[in-house]
Amino acid sequence: MSSHQYDFCRLPERIQRQLARGITDETYRLQDGGTHQYFYITRALGALFFAWMLVLLMSFEFGVPGKDALWDNKAIMVLYAFLLVVLAYIGVRVVQFRRLDRLFGFQPAQYLFGFTMVDARQRMLKVFDLTQLDDLKVTHQHINGVYVQTEFAFKFKDRSSRKWMVSGKKKAERFWQKLDALQAQSRGAFDRNDVAALLRLDPFFEIRRKGWVAPQGPEPEPMSPVQRVLAMPVAAAILIALVATPAVWSARNAVADVAVYKNAKRLATEAAYQGYLYDGKFYVAEIRAALPRVAFEEVRKKKSVTELRKVLQRYPKAGLNADVAKAIHVLYQNALAKFATQAATADPALLPSMTQLLQVLEQRGNPRVGIRFVRPTNEAMAEMDRRIKLNQGKANGMDIIPAASHFGSDSAAVREARIVSGLVAGFRQVFSNDVLSLEAAPGEDGALPALTINYQIEPSGALYTLEKTQRGFVGLVARFQSGLQIGPDAPAWRFEMEVEPPDHFRVEYQLPPGQEAKGPADSAVYAVMAERAFDALASKMSAAFFRPDSAAFQRMKGKPVTAQR
Repeated sequence: MSSHQYDFCRLPERIQRQLARGITDETYRLQDGGTHQYFYITRALGALFFAWMLVLLMSFEFGVPGKDALWDNKAIMVLYAFLLVVLAYIGVRVVQFRRLDRLFGFQPAQYLFGFTMVDARQRMLKVFDLTQLDDLKVTHQHINGVYVQTEFAFKFKDRSSRKWMVSGKKKAERFWQKLDALQAQSRGAFDRNDVAALLRLDPFFEIRRKGWVAPQGPEPEPMSPVQRVLAMPVAAAILIALVATPAVWSARNAVADVAVYKNAKRLATEAAYQGYLYDGKFYVAEIRAALPRVAFEEVRKKKSVTELRKVLQRYPKAGLNADVAKAIHVLYQNALAKFATQAATADPALLPSMTQLLQVLEQRGNPRVGIRFVRPTNEAMAEMDRRIKLNQGKANGMDIIPAASHFGSDSAAVREARIVSGLVAGFRQVFSNDVLSLEAAPGEDGALPALTINYQIEPSGALYTLEKTQRGFVGLVARFQSGLQIGPDAPAWRFEMEVEPPDHFRVEYQLPPGQEAKGPADSAVYAVMAERAFDALASKMSAAFFRPDSAAFQRMKGKPVTAQR
């Protein structure tokens, strides 16, 4: 056999001393591995790296409400266990190394003598007989053409093998030269039968002479349970990690639980408190009791009626009704005060009506105020055309164009939408959408409060003609009756206006070359009258609600407004 095993503690003391002397004297051996300092430095760096990884993992989202999963994050223990296994393994190897160092009296490592290879990294020594070597192959290893290390592969006659790695070509050359020299010295001493030299060159020469049967030394003390565990570094590391992982996880979460609690109190937000309730353990009762009030105080600072009402929906039994109602009332009062600074002063009934409107909206809990247009009926428009035809004979042969078909719902809807957009833009300068929100509503919608604009189109008696054509157009009067109806029993705030057609007006149009004499389309002429009437309505409504120098008035007129804080 080429390999043998011996318990170092069972070897006679003289053989232990021979081995220690042979290893201590570097003249007669080669060593695989670095010095004591190299061993401790590399293990210390490894331990620091994995400890840093563990600290980094433990500190991830540490104490952040809603993000630190705390006690619910049991899956992370797998990562804790892995890192603790590595750290424990490094620690066990260091302890094992120190114990063997004291036991052996030399550094635990692999050693080469002239005729013997000794693996002294465990108490159970492995000894290989180099006289049974069948082949020694030397390979320089490269990665991407770059030299990395040299491999010495020892292959024995019983087909067992061992490998030594040497970094650096020059070191590998010196290694090879010294091994060759040691073997030559050993062969020479053997040929001369120089026992003293052979004992120096081969600490196991005495055992070799006796057929590799070692004389028994004193019976060693039995290994303690701890020593038996430490003799198996991987098993010891796993056992330590199994015990340490739950303890580390629990300790980390206990500290983090307090940190999340303190951060939630510092942030004083609903999300932070809910985050603790979801993940925390120690202060759940206190946080749950304080959550509704914290949510209310957070929302109150946002000055949002919608958010205040949502707080009541989320916490209906928290006793916040009076506080929420008071906070909402303050927002409505502030909105009314802001409106008063921009409101028109021509009609003293405007401000009381708006005050009453806001009171109704506050009590109802719905900010919607519809804008309804009540258009002329089909019967009224047909009557207008009938009257136009009755006056056809007074037109001196001119063709009078009927008007009703040019005031259909399609064209009216576009003009009405512009009025709505202007009103919405102006009121948004004063009121947030959750205090008062103007929205277009169908004419038949009877919901209140509402701003209703009722208009009629009637002939004015004037007749307009187009140059170079035989067409005539009836002048139209637009009569608007507007009212802000707050409730069925409350008096409406009203204003009326009438828009007469001008003495003359221009119609812009384009026709293909050579067809200019046809003039504009009939609808284009009546559209100018309608546009003029609705433009006048927009100006009137702007002035009815807001002062000309106010931001709301400028916004209704479509002018940019400088943002103010």
